[in-house]
Amino acid sequence: MVNNHFHNPSETAKMFMKKIFHGEPNDRIPFAPAIYEHKAFLIDKTPSQVAKNPELLTQGVLKEYSVYQPDLLTIGLDVYNVEAEAMGGKIKYYPDSSDIPVIQGSLVFSEADISQLGIPDPSADGRMPMMLDVGKRVKERLGSEVFIRGAISGPFTLSCSLAGQEKTIIEAYKRTNFIRDLLEKVTQVIVKYAKAWIDIGLGTIMFDSLASPPLVPPDVYKNIIKPYHKKIFGILDKFELSHKPLIIGGDTTKIASDLADVGADLLLCDYNADLDTYLGVADKNDISLRVNLDPQKIRNDSPRKLRELAGGVVESARGLDRFILGTGVLAYDTPVENVLAVKQVCKDRNIL
Repeated sequence: MVNNHFHNPSETAKMFMKKIFHGEPNDRIPFAPAIYEHKAFLIDKTPSQVAKNPELLTQGVLKEYSVYQPDLLTIGLDVYNVEAEAMGGKIKYYPDSSDIPVIQGSLVFSEADISQLGIPDPSADGRMPMMLDVGKRVKERLGSEVFIRGAISGPFTLSCSLAGQEKTIIEAYKRTNFIRDLLEKVTQVIVKYAKAWIDIGLGTIMFDSLASPPLVPPDVYKNIIKPYHKKIFGILDKFELSHKPLIIGGDTTKIASDLADVGADLLLCDYNADLDTYLGVADKNDISLRVNLDPQKIRNDSPRKLRELAGGVVESARGLDRFILGTGVLAYDTPVENVLAVKQVCKDRNIL
């Protein structure tokens, strides 16, 4: 197996990240690139081929680890589709192109439709069983070395998948019973799926990027969406998880303080959010902070420019022991050498 270390030959990524999550001084920067469709590129397959095939998805995750040695791993590819598909949503796959699978149409048009939605069984419905199976396979190979998390959708983004983005946002603006009923239903789905990941001995990572401004104003987030985030993380808090991430992409600067209040202990400062604000929020609330680099720059810039970009972010975060360098979701065909250039900065920069 690959040892993920730079200075201590006996230290695994899991041992190292335990120190990060406890805010202990550390001698390198954790690296957590967002690798989803790029998994397929690494094994010369299309995203749709990998998304539906447990053997290929397992190969993709293992290849990701062997190539990049990230400090955290996530089981998932088209992470926003799994719960919606298990609830009856139709997913369009593109077996012959690098396009990402997308959900088609809506399942929910009225409050009556919400009441008719079932709660999927993670052991039987859609691709949930496949994802859990891949998690078990990867855990068997790498579970002693690195923290492995199952991807779960956040409640607002899952609501958008079921009712359509436009309708869901309008209902949230209006603060209707429809949006509250839908968020309540999908929260039940998310919690059940999260528990299934925990039952097989893995963690979870929740993605809810459609809850980000400007699509959702800060007051709508605070009054409509935040209570369901708090509910989910309140439940997750009952389990002995190493970390409980909430990942919301985009410029979430205006809701940073609210995000720090939901019970997650790892937040994201995306490349277009204000880093100083998030450094203050992370320090004040004693939480871990992943800071993303722009994935388009990682795809298109030279390794030299990327080392400069990553170095600047690392310098800005100097002194925050619970800092993690990440990336936005890497494009399918992102050059491997560009990602490794960013990783090299994590190896070289000392933040003691």
